[in-house]
Parts: sequence; C-alpha cells; structure tokens
Amino acid sequence: HPNQKHRVDIHSKRDKNTKYDIKTPEHPKQKHRVNIHSKRDKNTKYDIKTPEHPNQKHRVDIHSKRDKNTKYDIKTPEHPKQKHRVDIHSKRDKNTKYDIKTPKHPNQKHRVDIHSKRDKNTKYDIKTPEHPKQKHRVDIHSERDKNTKYDIKTPKHPKQKHRVDIHSERDKNTKYDIKTPKHPKQKHRVDIHSKRDKNTKYDIKTPKHPKQKHRVDIHSKRDKNTKYDIKTPKHPKQKHRVDIHSKRDKNTKYDIKTPNTKDYS
Repeated sequence: HPNQKHRVDIHSKRDKNTKYDIKTPEHPKQKHRVNIHSKRDKNTKYDIKTPEHPNQKHRVDIHSKRDKNTKYDIKTPEHPKQKHRVDIHSKRDKNTKYDIKTPKHPNQKHRVDIHSKRDKNTKYDIKTPEHPKQKHRVDIHSERDKNTKYDIKTPKHPKQKHRVDIHSERDKNTKYDIKTPKHPKQKHRVDIHSKRDKNTKYDIKTPKHPKQKHRVDIHSKRDKNTKYDIKTPKHPKQKHRVDIHSKRDKNTKYDIKTPNTKDYS
C-alpha cells in the first residue's frame, strides 16, 4: 500500500544491534506490532508486545528472554498514574543501569535495592536517600559490576562533591582510578599503581608540571579493549609511531608509541 512505509519479515534472520522486530501493522492507527516470540539479537532495548488498550503505549513481557544491553525490565503498569513498575527479581542482562523497585511513596522517584545482583555496565550502586535534601548515598562496600566509572563514597562535607576510594576493587571498563584531590585547585590525581580493569583507555600518571596535561606510562599492564599504547613523542612533527612488535590485547585498535619532544623521566 502507498501509505505503508515498510513491512518487515519477522522470519528473516536479524543481524546485530537491531532494536526489535516489527510486523505489518494490523490497524491503521497502530504504529507497529512486535512479535515477542521472535529471536532477539544483541543490543535490543527490550521486548514489546501488542498494546492491549489504545491509551496503553506498550506492555513489556517480563518473562521473555532479554538480550544484551537492555536497560531494565518493565512490567505492565498497575495504576494509570504509575509510569512503570520494575520487577527486581527478574534476571538482568548486560549494561543495565541499576535495579529499581516500585516507589513506596508518590513523592519518591525511585528506590534502589542495593542487595540485588548488579549486571554489567552499572554506573554505581545507590541506596535510598536518608534525608530529603540528600540526592543519593553510595554504598562503597557493595560489589561493583563491569563498566563502573569509579567508586564514590558519601560526601563528608556539603561542599565536597564526591570522595573516591582508590582501594576498592575496580570493575571492567573503568576509565582510570582517581584519588581524593590533595589541593582544592587540583582536579584529580591518578594512581598509576592501582589495578586496571578491562576497557581502560590508557594509564595516566600524575602530571609533573602544571602545563603538562597527562603523561602515559607505556610499561603499565594494559587490560582488554584498550584503545592503544602511547609512548612519548620522539619528534615534534611525528604524530605517532606504531610498534608492531608489542603485545596486543583484545580489541585494541593498534599500538602507538608517543612522539618524544620532551624527556619526562
């Protein structure tokens, strides 16, 4: 039909990163109808079933198998003013942000269950606020999942934004470890000796000079999915020099040795 933009064959094999499968619309005002029984590929957001009511935007089947990178599982709303209700007991897939339980009070936006098992790529664990003006309280002792940025403890002073615990175990894909600033004008101080997790970009040592942005330690152990190794540049016009003989980690793009204009050793 001329007004029908496309029709997807649910029986065809889907490739990676498809959002979801779509069948031909059954009604002119129905935008799409998803077949929950079809096999989902990686990185689908979540499964959606056909709406049961015209004012109901979507209804998620919590019992369906979730693929990677789903945000979280959502059950059908139980009340018209309740936006969503999350089943904390369902199995979480990779890259979920965190688990959310049903709000206990209408003014309470969400309540996080710190005791639930976290999946990959959670930012950090958050407990229920203890005071109305306290935005969140982080439990540093909880087990961290992959891809957490870093661990944050509860602020000790109202003007202190966060305090990082360098001694906690880091999970995969952390950017780098940060210690508490030693001086108010010092933004961060990196501990090169801490254990690196997977997917770190590269290791950075504390700058030796205020105008030196960062200094890379090529001798540190690289984890998986590091972008590349960089050594100090050897010549100002030499952008990078690749060392083909260095040991490669998984998923690294390539190894690069840094241009060497200055000797920082």
